Amino acid sequence: MTAVPGEAQGFRSNDMSQLIAAPELASAVESLYAAFQAYPLRSTTNPCSCCHSPNDEHRLHKKPLRRLTADDLYQYSMDALLVWGDPDDFRHFLPRIFELVVSSDDYVFVDREIVLQKLYHAEWHTWPESERNAVRQFLLALWRAVLQIPPGDDPYGADELESWLCAIAQSEADLSAYLDEWLQSSASVANWNLAAAITRAGLSSETGGHANAFWQGHNDQLRHISEWLRSEAVRKKLEAAIEIFVKEPFAEELYSALLMLG
Repeated sequence: MTAVPGEAQGFRSNDMSQLIAAPELASAVESLYAAFQAYPLRSTTNPCSCCHSPNDEHRLHKKPLRRLTADDLYQYSMDALLVWGDPDDFRHFLPRIFELVVSSDDYVFVDREIVLQKLYHAEWHTWPESERNAVRQFLLALWRAVLQIPPGDDPYGADELESWLCAIAQSEADLSAYLDEWLQSSASVANWNLAAAITRAGLSSETGGHANAFWQGHNDQLRHISEWLRSEAVRKKLEAAIEIFVKEPFAEELYSALLMLG
């Protein structure tokens, strides 16, 4: 991948631009700032001295939290909880890191799967209820926003939706709430994304073979998604969508998805 000038190497561009424009997601980000404001920035966040220089630490202190950039937080977001800092340090930076991963039109940052995987490492399911609720509110708002982004004409367009679903799976063992949101959405784009998940991303496949390496170790979740996509409820949703959106450009893909399910 070609790096954006002036940015660190190894980033992946966020092609699903302006997710933060969704009012619900913007509100969820603000709730994160409120939920985690009790965690101050310590004088040192204890990065591994073998892996990081004093300047890396300095970058975290030179600006207020909301003004830290993707470049400022790149190294920390990669290494947090592994060789840098503790869960309280991570909770201090969490609102800004999560805001960055969804907020820009044309920036590059740490892979979203790595960012959300930090929740697992921080054992977020053990956090106080108010913090857990703020995180889940963010994840659900993010997922609803993702469902509203059309896959477009790119035959691999569903890869972005799959990537976000995989990112959520890094922190959530049970994806039922997210799949229920998908099933209940009557929006045309959500229905189109459902078809694309079958025809392009191959998420209904029982044999796997998904290109996204972050699914490794998450076979149970992949199996759950595959079984859900082949469920009677999803078939009925596609059948209904074919009738409702028969004149839309993506109607043929809805029909193709239904045929692929057999």
